[in-house]
Amino acid sequence: MAARAPYQGTIPDAPSMPANQNCALWIEGFPPNITAHEILRRIVGVGKIYKLSISKPKPEDRHRTCGLKLVFWKEDDVERFLTLYIRRQFFFPGFVLEINENRHQVARQIECDNSRVLHITGPSELVNYATLLRILKDNLYFETDEVITHSPADSNYGWLEWRFSSYLGEASNARRVLDRALEGKYIAGLRGSEAQQLRHVVTFWGADPCERDYEASRQRVENTMAASAAWLFH
Repeated sequence: MAARAPYQGTIPDAPSMPANQNCALWIEGFPPNITAHEILRRIVGVGKIYKLSISKPKPEDRHRTCGLKLVFWKEDDVERFLTLYIRRQFFFPGFVLEINENRHQVARQIECDNSRVLHITGPSELVNYATLLRILKDNLYFETDEVITHSPADSNYGWLEWRFSSYLGEASNARRVLDRALEGKYIAGLRGSEAQQLRHVVTFWGADPCERDYEASRQRVENTMAASAAWLFH
């Protein structure tokens, strides 16, 4: 088991947990222009991501590198990540990373299908990258890891696999926005008949490529989607 980096600082009057149960890390020293995608592709197969948040440099505070709050789904995922770091398999040439326990501790999450990946299916006039990007940006803040289009270009039905950088506050909020539209509730930034089209959109939680058992999770997602006619293209 990888050794834990020393915990830095305390939170007054905040409940504490043993370091080996804290799933949140604070990492300093990333390149100033680092993206979520560049970080996530280096930890594929390590552990499911609960939250990833990049803090950009602040020249006025003499910070020239990025900081990162990285929260895994389970404490075992943290141990695998620290092992990767100790073995010098997680690095960025020319930069020295410093890893500590995050001051705001986060316990493990329950086992469930929720993840930072969201499959979105529906009419192709709406379920396409440009249209969904506009709608999502009008309703929440997020950073994209990558978006995969699974539907054929000439299909009347769209299917996107949207990989957000985080589950908490990003994928979770995106699904909440789309569910509100499905229920006929107001969401910002819609044009023309989009409100009506959104009522035909169906979402599914996807498998996080960073999780250790990605293939098993991906198969489970495919089985769930196969049970619904929403993802079939005719």
